[in-house]
Amino acid sequence: MSNVYVRTLERMYKPLVDIANSDRVAGNEQAQFEIMQAYELLDRATTRLIVRR
Repeated sequence: MSNVYVRTLERMYKPLVDIANSDRVAGNEQAQFEIMQAYELLDRATTRLIVRR
């Protein structure tokens, strides 16, 4: 995999994890769950795009 590809994925995923782990979201389990669910959906969609190529 190219470095550009890996860096792009990191830019897409890291903010979601950072938000889910932030102090503002701490204690709000529903928000954390939904953010991580968005992470999983994005991961699944990205994987489908890659596999189809």
